[in-house]
Amino acid sequence: MVKQKETKEKEHKDSEEKKVTTNRPENPVPVSDFLILTSSTLITKAWAYLGVVSHPETGKIKKDLRQAELAIDAIDSISNLLKAFGENTKDLEFQLSNLRLNYLSAKDSNTDKPGK
Repeated sequence: MVKQKETKEKEHKDSEEKKVTTNRPENPVPVSDFLILTSSTLITKAWAYLGVVSHPETGKIKKDLRQAELAIDAIDSISNLLKAFGENTKDLEFQLSNLRLNYLSAKDSNTDKPGK
């Protein structure tokens, strides 16, 4: 009786393990996909630090051009890495161009203020 119970428990455990492994992808996620995801996060942060949108964490507008510049430079580096590995970076380059233009505009408007 004990042996039957142990056998059933083992079969149940084996079937649970099979369920877990069958839900896994066949191939690991490429690093390029993680870099693209990271770029998307940095793009959101750059827009927020440019003061164009509110920060996702706080829901508030807080402009910080140094942080925006850091995000833009990081996106540029990721874009160059992806390009070197033959990835299509057309959308990323488009976003980067828009961020750079908005950064320059924000920087110019910041220097127009007295005392800056």
